[in-house]
Amino acid sequence: MVNTEAEAMLKHLGLTEYEAKAWLTLISHGSCTAEKISSLSDVPLPRVYDTMVALAERGLVIITKTRPQTFRSTNPKRFFELLKEDEQRKMQEKIKKIEDVSPQFLRVISNIPKITERETEEVFAYVKRKVNMEKLWFELNSQARNEVFIFAGDLSWVKKTAKLIKNVLKKGVNYKVLFCKSDKNAISNVKKILKLGINAKYCPSLGNLRGLIIDDKRVSIVQTEKGSIKELKYTTIMMNNKLIVNVFKQYFLSLWKYATEAKQFLKTI
Repeated sequence: MVNTEAEAMLKHLGLTEYEAKAWLTLISHGSCTAEKISSLSDVPLPRVYDTMVALAERGLVIITKTRPQTFRSTNPKRFFELLKEDEQRKMQEKIKKIEDVSPQFLRVISNIPKITERETEEVFAYVKRKVNMEKLWFELNSQARNEVFIFAGDLSWVKKTAKLIKNVLKKGVNYKVLFCKSDKNAISNVKKILKLGINAKYCPSLGNLRGLIIDDKRVSIVQTEKGSIKELKYTTIMMNNKLIVNVFKQYFLSLWKYATEAKQFLKTI
């Protein structure tokens, strides 16, 4: 019997059940005829030949021209080299396709009439993935003209966004941040945010609410959940309904009223 664990690995890497069984048989027994492969691997004899051809096309099997035909495996190490080469080739083809299509696509959509803000008075939208969330966060901050209110957990994002925040503050924007985490990096992060000139307060009752409010016009709320591989999955919900924005703003201001000033927080931590 062929090794079931090795067979499972090969199937995981893209081989069919017959291909995995037949190839492992050749690795174990050396050069074999079709009849021998069938008897040792339980691959039906009519399927052995097309299976061998498929493996040969992958570069895993050598087919002799003797009578009867015999089959032998190439070096198993070569399989993984070939597999990586195939995946790299596929990725290069995908990248080439993207590079070919993107200029044409951007040219086409540049001719589509732009919808004005009046035509989209209310928006309820969401974006997935952390990279999209961060891009949206940068865009919203850049658009701010009067005020930015942020529901934050920790302040680990301050260093990465310091340049952006400085530009926003230069416009005279009222920038307020509520944070609720007091981890080992809290002191240095609070000092950084104060150095930037941001008005910040500590609010442990903030809970899991994360997001920002821009100019009484937009609110963006971030939701997180555990992914399948122990990493956080992000969903950002954005709304510009004035009633909803106002509800979040009033909630922010109610928390702000009783929160602890950042300078006082540094004295007590």
